[in-house]
Amino acid sequence: MGRSDKKFCSDMCRNEYNNTRKRHADKMLSRLDSALRMNRSILKNCSDSGLSDIDKEILALKHFNFEIFTSARFRLMKPTVYSCYDFEYFTTKDGIVHIRNISGRLNVYL
Repeated sequence: MGRSDKKFCSDMCRNEYNNTRKRHADKMLSRLDSALRMNRSILKNCSDSGLSDIDKEILALKHFNFEIFTSARFRLMKPTVYSCYDFEYFTTKDGIVHIRNISGRLNVYL
C-alpha cells in the first residue's frame, strides 16, 4: 500500500532504521569527544605541573592519542601545531612535545 517507490514497509520500520543510524553516529561522536577530553586532561595536567616540554614517549605512556586533535596549523619549515581545545602542542624532531595553554587567546563568536 502506498507509493510504488517506497523504501520502507511502514512508518515503524522507517523510524527504526533512522534511529539505528543516529544511534551509531552518536556513539562514534561520543567516543571521539571522550578521546579529545582525555587528551586535553593530559595536556592540562602536564601544564599545571609546570611542564611545558615533555617527552613524546611519556605522553604516550599516559595514553595520549596523537591522532586526535581539534585543529592543526601547518607551518612552512616548522613542525605542525596541533590544538586540543584550549591547548596547543607540537613535536620537535628529537621527540619533545612543547605544550602551551592558549585559553586567554581564544576568540568566542556568538
